[in-house]
Amino acid sequence: MKSICTMKEEYEQQRQEWIHQAEIILGSGQGHIAVINYLRSQGMSHDNAKAISYDIFDCARRKLMRSQFPLIFSAYVMMFVGIFVPIALFLVRSPLAFVSAPPFIAGIVLHYKVIRPSRLPQ
Repeated sequence: MKSICTMKEEYEQQRQEWIHQAEIILGSGQGHIAVINYLRSQGMSHDNAKAISYDIFDCARRKLMRSQFPLIFSAYVMMFVGIFVPIALFLVRSPLAFVSAPPFIAGIVLHYKVIRPSRLPQ
């Protein structure tokens, strides 16, 4: 008979594997339903998969957003540069104010490339 500590360790290892797979699923642009389907493919019933998926989804979404932080940061920096560099160039009376529009547009494009998975209501 397995001890309680061994069972907890096995569950925690399995949970970490589920979170990793859910992060891959969310990174591919799929949502919460795909996480539930993955858990069902691992042999769970629909009700158990749905109940466990909320915790798994939240952890995977947090990891995904953390991994996308450089993209989000660079998008905001580019938008900041695109907005404030033309103002600074105008204040110093430079004729190159139009050159700063591409960073702003690139920042907006990067901002919309960030994957933001949404959770199903409980």
